[in-house]
Amino acid sequence: MKAAATGAQLGRRAPQTIPRRGTIDQALLSALQTPHAHLRSVCLDRQLLVVDEVHASDPYMRHLLTELLRHHLASSHALLLSATLGAVAQDAFLGAAGAKQSGSKLDDALKMPYPALTNGAGEHLPLVVASTRTKSVTVESVPHLSDPGALLPTIQRALAQGARILVVLNTVGRTLALQRAVEDTVPADTLFHCRDIITPHHGRYSPADREVLDAAVSTRMGKGSNSGPLLLIGTQTLEQSLDIDADLLITDLCPMDVLLQRIGRLHRHDRERPASMKEARCLLLTPENGSLKDWLQSDGEATGNAKRIGLGSVYADLRTLQLTWDYLRQNPPIEIPRGNRLLVESKVDPRFQTVV
Repeated sequence: MKAAATGAQLGRRAPQTIPRRGTIDQALLSALQTPHAHLRSVCLDRQLLVVDEVHASDPYMRHLLTELLRHHLASSHALLLSATLGAVAQDAFLGAAGAKQSGSKLDDALKMPYPALTNGAGEHLPLVVASTRTKSVTVESVPHLSDPGALLPTIQRALAQGARILVVLNTVGRTLALQRAVEDTVPADTLFHCRDIITPHHGRYSPADREVLDAAVSTRMGKGSNSGPLLLIGTQTLEQSLDIDADLLITDLCPMDVLLQRIGRLHRHDRERPASMKEARCLLLTPENGSLKDWLQSDGEATGNAKRIGLGSVYADLRTLQLTWDYLRQNPPIEIPRGNRLLVESKVDPRFQTVV
């Protein structure tokens, strides 16, 4: 058996392995058979592991996190945070803590409190809710998924009315294409700038640049920021851990839990808004033909065009996309946070999905 580490190795390498604050992939590497994985694990031992936005993990990441928790909780503690975590994922994480799997049916899942504070035994603890603020959001399907540029007239009108607009697209390629289009058609002073440079928001920046960009977004669009027309375009990087208060949201079709995160950046704070933006409104870019069937090949795989939009690639399970779209076509508007539990459980949880 290979020694875990000599004293010299541990002293020399361990402090360099995992920062006190970092991305989840650095911690997940300790659950894989990779070089020095044991040193990554040692750095986490006897520490409080805090994982924010835990709902954002895909099935593979969720499995790795479950294994990481199984080891970590043998000697330490963990705190998982999420606004849209479904019951199945919660069961898996609680199972890593030794809690009995609930195997809850949909009715049981829907009865779970929201928001909720749950300990490692699966017990719901008393929770003081800091805010009772609610909002009603109208979601309008716009059949221009293949061509977001078709919304340029809508964007121009909203900017002319003084609106702050947030556009969230599923891929960097789509984001950059729309950014180029708007730079040719709307006044430059209405576009988001970072250090005097017109800038979209996505995950391809260096860590140092990303930190500056994130701070600029929260300063320009967060609580207490100046009003006035503004357009910010980006990818999923905008839907988490940033303080953004938009008057109008434009977004690609995405799973319901992801959509709720994006809607969380719409009318986030109480402030004065343009007369035409008093009501929270989300424009959802959807397929032109009214169905996702044409985006599938005969073997059930998503087509190349679909994957370029993020359907079947960024969001691999097209069933969740179809269920989300079907619900929104039948049941607008949505009430937040009152409707969150129903929306997440019935449209994202794999046990409750039907064949579409």
